Amino acid sequence: ALVAPATVYTGGQVDRAAQADTTAPMEVYYPDSLKAARIGGNVVVEFVVDTAGNVETETIGVVLATHPRFAEAARNAVWHARFHPAILKGRPVRQVVQLPIGFEVAGAR
Repeated sequence: ALVAPATVYTGGQVDRAAQADTTAPMEVYYPDSLKAARIGGNVVVEFVVDTAGNVETETIGVVLATHPRFAEAARNAVWHARFHPAILKGRPVRQVVQLPIGFEVAGAR
C-alpha cells in the first residue's frame, strides 16, 4: 500500500488517460522575439499528472525543443495547466504525459 501512491503509469496502462481540463485551457505564450522574427517551432514536454489532476511541477522536463525560448514558454504553460487525472480500475492514478506544443506564426511557411 505504501508503494501504490508512488506508482506512475503511462497512457497505455490506464483505462482513461489524463486529459486537459477544457474549462481551464492551458495558456502558451509565444516568445515575442521569435514571433517578431517569424520563427516557428515545436516542443515536447514530459511531466506527471497527479491523482487530483495537478501537474507535479518537479517532474516537468523538455524532451525536444527547436529553440530554448520555446522550451521555456512550454514549461511555463505546463506549470499552470490543469488536467483530469488518469483512471485505472475506477480510481484516479498518477500518469506520465508527453505533450507536444507547436508554435506557428500565422501566414509563415
